[in-house]
Amino acid sequence: MSSLSSSIQKDKAALLTGTAVCSIGTIPLLPAIGGTGNTSLTAHALLLGQGTSAITALSLGLNQVPLGQSSGDPIAANINAAVNPVVNQNTSSVTMAPFTTYEINNGASLVTLTIPTTVALGTWFEIVGQSAGSWIVQASSGQTITLLGVTSAAAGTVAPQTAAGYIKIECTTANTGFTIISCTGIVNIT
Repeated sequence: MSSLSSSIQKDKAALLTGTAVCSIGTIPLLPAIGGTGNTSLTAHALLLGQGTSAITALSLGLNQVPLGQSSGDPIAANINAAVNPVVNQNTSSVTMAPFTTYEINNGASLVTLTIPTTVALGTWFEIVGQSAGSWIVQASSGQTITLLGVTSAAAGTVAPQTAAGYIKIECTTANTGFTIISCTGIVNIT
């Protein structure tokens, strides 16, 4: 009889009474009988079940989170400025990028932020005034911007009454309709 079989036979009584400790040297216990299928686990990693196969580990680096996929295991995804970038806007005009915060820093010059012509539902843009020159949001042709039931003209504008104003605009109708979902101070809509 092999030493493994001998060891199992000797502990049969303990297994039947529930007092046995599941330890078989360095042989991993299979998931089908409650084990992980591994002899050791990766330190500080997330464990991913694999059905009846051995558990796998997902190691995360600095500023990473698990990101689910439509099939298969999650992947390690970076959290960084590329996810929701913050732009130090120090030029006079820009066509805004989706899910981006613009910090206005153009001295005494006005900054014009244009909404792109193609915008998916739920996309947002955020503007934070930080310089004396202030800013204005320009809607593209056929687009309107609404705040508390007041809607701009097609291709209208939105501007703060003071240069330090803040605004967050969300697309509520793909490509054409936008709503101010957050702002500070008085906002002028034309």
